[in-house]
Amino acid sequence: MISEKCHDIATSLFKSWVLIDSARRYVTVEERKDALSATINAKAAVYDSGEEGALTESETLAITGDLEGIANAIRDGLLPTAKSRLTDLSEQTFMSALQKVVACECGR
Repeated sequence: MISEKCHDIATSLFKSWVLIDSARRYVTVEERKDALSATINAKAAVYDSGEEGALTESETLAITGDLEGIANAIRDGLLPTAKSRLTDLSEQTFMSALQKVVACECGR
């Protein structure tokens, strides 16, 4: 059974990932408004993850910076660029979240 601490970390990190991946899916089908909304919500979720201690300050700043650049690309209609960046960020965020949860559980 997963500890409460590790569950909280997992919830926070995977919430961010779900929103990033949602933005990727919206960009893929060229739903700019929904992609932008998901990107903005992902940025807020990443910020929350940092505040909750699931991400370091540097991780939070890096991911929110990436998301801001992606949001700008979406606003400018650069959907292929946004899709590529969201795909990379989604994969990185998922793997990082998984590693952090495993490290948390293994550290108990």
